[in-house]
Amino acid sequence: MRFISVLMLLLALAVSGCAGKAKSENALEGRYILALSHLANNDPTSALNVLIPVVEANPRKVEYQEALAYAFFLKKAYPEAERHYLKALRLSTDGSQSAQIENNLGSLYLEMRRWDEALVHFRSAASSLVFQTPEVALSGIGTVYLQRGQYIEAVEAYRDALRRNPNYSPAYFKLAEAYRLLAKPELAVETYEKLMVLRPNSAQIHYQLGMTWLEMKRAKEAKQAFEAVLKYGSGTELGDRASENLRLLK
Repeated sequence: MRFISVLMLLLALAVSGCAGKAKSENALEGRYILALSHLANNDPTSALNVLIPVVEANPRKVEYQEALAYAFFLKKAYPEAERHYLKALRLSTDGSQSAQIENNLGSLYLEMRRWDEALVHFRSAASSLVFQTPEVALSGIGTVYLQRGQYIEAVEAYRDALRRNPNYSPAYFKLAEAYRLLAKPELAVETYEKLMVLRPNSAQIHYQLGMTWLEMKRAKEAKQAFEAVLKYGSGTELGDRASENLRLLK
């Protein structure tokens, strides 16, 4: 009977411990979700205040490490972001999640101008069969080449990204930039016009198109593009620059 009483007590303590642990994990998850809302609102400082104790409480949760790394990234605290992304990558056992972390590391190293490391991680993400957005990593590869002045390689990477996803507008925008740097304004115009099908109300795209028309000494087309900038971006810095360009074109 004494053995049974002790056993019942141990079982009760175990159940209580599990309940307490579950409650603690739920509290951490709630704090994590709160941090995500801060990140969504572009408030990395508040996110850091929430996430640092969450990660200290459970340092082996991949999602917590990744979120903390992203908050540090937004604060431009790049060494701290690198440390937590690498920790998340070591902990991850899910292929899709690992590929996303690789892509994030590529973006981090791109900001840090560590081109070779950025390429390693972007390529790893792009080659993953389970990464759902390889066009993002391929565009990252293109941007590394663009920054290095390897414009032909950049074009190939952006075109590869668009083969994977013909609706990925950032790749069109950067591809047009690469064409302009290669002194191929006609191809840049063609690319901007494709992009405008996806984003017809973008003042930025119309502005860059106008600047490309200026490079080609096509004043009439440039004027139309800058007028579109005023239509979609009146009162902005781009709008002011477009107004000045229109004044000069008169």
